[in-house]
Amino acid sequence: MKHPTQHERLLAYFLTGRTLTRLDAYRLLGIVELSARVIDLERKGHRIYRERVPVTNRYGETVRVMRYEYVKTSVTDLVTAEPVNGTQAVAV
Repeated sequence: MKHPTQHERLLAYFLTGRTLTRLDAYRLLGIVELSARVIDLERKGHRIYRERVPVTNRYGETVRVMRYEYVKTSVTDLVTAEPVNGTQAVAV
C-alpha cells in the first residue's frame, strides 16, 4: 500500500481547519522541513497564512515559533486531499 506523500498529508491536515507548527508537523505528520513543504504547496497555488506566536520552551523561556494556517479559497479546496490517519477534510 502506498503511503500519502508529505504534501498530501500536509494538505489533508490543513483542510481539517487546524493550524500547525514545525514541532506539530514532525510529531503528527513526520514532516521535518515544514517551511519547505509549505512553500511547495504555495507554488502549486495554495494560500497559507503565517503567524509568529509565543510559546514556552522546556527551560521556561518564551520563544516565538511560526504557526501556519491554510486559507481556504474555494469549495474545491475542501475535497482535494487524501485523509490523514483516518481523518477526513471537513468544511468549516
